[in-house]
Amino acid sequence: MVTGTGVVDEAQRVKNWNTVAARALKRIDSPYAIVLTGTPLENKLEELVSIVQFVDQHRLGPTWKLLNEHQVRMRPVVSPAIVISAGSARPSHPS
Repeated sequence: MVTGTGVVDEAQRVKNWNTVAARALKRIDSPYAIVLTGTPLENKLEELVSIVQFVDQHRLGPTWKLLNEHQVRMRPVVSPAIVISAGSARPSHPS
């Protein structure tokens, strides 16, 4: 469907790319698009990508590539180890 200008209010409703609303909106072909939202993104790059794709499908490139290059990966948490020297059964504390 080709329209003049696409305006989406409450754009947070399309932040999940797999919803019916998001897929339907992304099928609209218009030379201009505006998205409005008062709801902040929740620190998920996929949400930003989904909203930007309505404005310009090609601006950010393939989603998989963008996520691979820019998504912060959490490192596993390693428990601190307690090291006891061989000459002492317990650590010494200064008096």
